[in-house]
Parts: sequence; structure tokens; C-alpha cells
Amino acid sequence: MLKPTSVWTHASKILPLVVIILAGSTYGQILPFQSYTIEQGLASDDVTSLFQDSKGYLWIGTGNGISIFDGTTFRSLSVSDGLALSNTTHITESHHTPGTMIIGTWGRGISRLRDGRFTTLLPDTPGCTHQRRAGSPGFLILKTSPQL
Repeated sequence: MLKPTSVWTHASKILPLVVIILAGSTYGQILPFQSYTIEQGLASDDVTSLFQDSKGYLWIGTGNGISIFDGTTFRSLSVSDGLALSNTTHITESHHTPGTMIIGTWGRGISRLRDGRFTTLLPDTPGCTHQRRAGSPGFLILKTSPQL
């Protein structure tokens, strides 16, 4: 029969080895990563902005329009769909009207996408769309280029 002290002596020698083996198996895990290009339906490989809307869709601004990703497929929108300019800079969702998307373009104003239709806000105002945030209900905050 073993003495109680000898059991603890053996356990104290084995326990660090068990911890090292278990820690090593969790340390080297590789997280899944998927890369998407125009071959999978992205509007352009030149991505300029990302935004996840309230429904979970990923909106991807590119140099050739915007792509909406539902987790499986892309749907792309461009000038031919009513976007003010294909070169987008920012995307956000209206806090006041969820589902209404605000898309900034590089020098051609801001496009609003509501109920599947684009409206151009501040058309032909160079530099007005570098950064914007949906503020309090009814307000849109713009950051302009220094010359404006």
C-alpha cells in the first residue's frame, strides 16, 4: 500500500506534463479564413469600406460599386443601378430608418439606398463625402476636404 504522501508526489510530477500536453493542443489552432475576389462575385478586388447592417449583411464598398454579401452569395450595385459614383468611400446605415443605407462616393455626393432605390444627396459637390456618420435621428454628420 502506498503512503498518501507518495501518491501526491507522483501526481505532482505527472500533472505539469498533462497541462503542457493540453495547452499545446489548443495553442496551435488555425481559425478558418476565406478570401473572396471578383471570381466569387465581388464588384472589385479594390475594397474601400466594410459595414455590417442590422440584418447581418456585409456591405463592401469597392472602386467599382458596392457588393452585398449574405454569407453565401454577392449582389453588386453600381452606377447603372443609380449609385452616384462607383468609387465608394464609406457605407453606413441610418439609425433613424434601419434598412436605409448611406453610401459615400469619391467626389460625386452621397447615395441613399431606400426600398431598393437610390437617391443622390449633395450631387456634384467634390470632397463632401470623405467621412460621414449617422447622427441623431434626422441628422447626418459630414467631414469635408479642407478646401470646402
